Amino acid sequence: MEYPLPKSFSLAEIVGHLGGELIGDAGVQVRQVATLEKATPDTIAFLANERYLGQLKTTRAGAVIVGEQLRALLDMPHIVAANPYAYFARVSALLNPLPAVAAGLHPSASIHPRASIGSGVHVGPNVVVEAGASIAADCRIGAGSYVGAGATIGEGSLLHPNVTVYHGCVLGKRAVVHAGAVIGADGFGIAMDEQRWLKVPQIGRVVIGDDVEIGADVVGGNKVVKVSNYYQNSTKPKKRITVARLKKRLGSIVKSWVTWVTLVLVVALAGGTYWK
Repeated sequence: MEYPLPKSFSLAEIVGHLGGELIGDAGVQVRQVATLEKATPDTIAFLANERYLGQLKTTRAGAVIVGEQLRALLDMPHIVAANPYAYFARVSALLNPLPAVAAGLHPSASIHPRASIGSGVHVGPNVVVEAGASIAADCRIGAGSYVGAGATIGEGSLLHPNVTVYHGCVLGKRAVVHAGAVIGADGFGIAMDEQRWLKVPQIGRVVIGDDVEIGADVVGGNKVVKVSNYYQNSTKPKKRITVARLKKRLGSIVKSWVTWVTLVLVVALAGGTYWK
């Protein structure tokens, strides 16, 4: 894997790649994106919220992306776009491409003879691809990933290292699955039988649509789930049930019940006194 050397683009080149209307010096070179506040002369910023107009007046950015309402009203070079923030995202992708990888199968990868691998696919070290799995053209399968039997990975998809795709699951085109994610794991299905838990087989599958990005360590259970244009990020910390928290919750429940019982008794006694 080779990291690309930083490359600058002229505003003319950016517009040539992404469209938009350029106003000002087309030869200005930018090498990175930045906020209005942090920008330097070799970066490009954007304005999508009028709340930051004050920063626009003081920014040091070499250029800025703005909406139609600011067309030709700035002294600095700017690109006019219908959606400045979306355009900014595309510029960032242009300036920060993924590290280049060569197509091919790493010698340590285990590919079943009945698996289908498309053209231009990169399969990293220690990847396992089971029988009947299909990986379409131009996919990148990161080190240590697992693609189960009969699973389908759509064209141009990227699986970061240590991703698991269970048997029969489907990822659409251009999917991005971050490290550690598990697609198709069993959900919670058990039945009690004579003081013994029995597992209920999870017979569904997960179907992911096109252009979906799934965050690191996300688990997608196989209860017939279909996802389209959805980003799930697992970076939000999960609440842990501690002894102290459990005591607090139980205390709240007991307190609520005591309150209700007391209220009922008061009403009953008051009613009995009244009717006497």
